[in-house]
Amino acid sequence: MKIRVPSNVADAFDHFDKIWHTMTQDSINLMLMSFPSVRTEDPNALVLKEYANKYPTRYIRALADGYVRELDLHEEVSKLINEWIDTPYVEDKKQDIKMFADKITNHIKENL
Repeated sequence: MKIRVPSNVADAFDHFDKIWHTMTQDSINLMLMSFPSVRTEDPNALVLKEYANKYPTRYIRALADGYVRELDLHEEVSKLINEWIDTPYVEDKKQDIKMFADKITNHIKENL
């Protein structure tokens, strides 16, 4: 099962996958496993180093099983609210509020 990681960690993993695209996955994983113990100034490496040192098991599991970006629930709900505010009522106000609640509930169920 893939491990949920914060967006900045997913971005850092993606960065190294992209720049090391010619390497085998085993070689990439070996390089990523060294980050917690090496000195670096690279901002992406620093993100992974900090995450690996704080959550070593999750870091190793993300390497072994893969990862998905964590859902930022606050950001997702904010987007849905803005979309709802900017859209005229489809039905009456009461029905539209129910439809909006259904939309938020479904979105959360699909992404959690």
